[in-house]
Amino acid sequence: MSRAGTYVDKWLVPWLADKSLARSKDGIGGACYADPAHPSDEALEAYWRPIVSTPRRKALMQSYAIALERNPLAGVQDSLKRSAIPVRIVWGTADAIFSKESPEYLHHSFGNSKGIRRLDGRKLFWPEELPDVIAEEAHSLWS
Repeated sequence: MSRAGTYVDKWLVPWLADKSLARSKDGIGGACYADPAHPSDEALEAYWRPIVSTPRRKALMQSYAIALERNPLAGVQDSLKRSAIPVRIVWGTADAIFSKESPEYLHHSFGNSKGIRRLDGRKLFWPEELPDVIAEEAHSLWS
């Protein structure tokens, strides 16, 4: 759809018009959140309203979606392996956007990975639903 220039108008615009649709199994809510109360109306407005506000912004979103086809880490693995910066992978086990192998791929890509924490039943945007996990992991990683 992004290559055809229709992604934003076919998906994001309807989600803004119908917030219940956005939270449904057919919307971003069903795809990326475990809690059906997410995302909130305010979050949907903050995320999508700027993107759909002008033809230029829509085009930028189409380009962004196309860019996701390629692995952004391809070609930089050697640098990541040499990095001493600590990294912790926290992964929602119900995520259906990325492959099941993704957490292990990330863990092995970073030279100073501190392991993987799996959150059972959580999806891609679990940080919005469990912000305390982010704080806990950051505190542990940086203490």
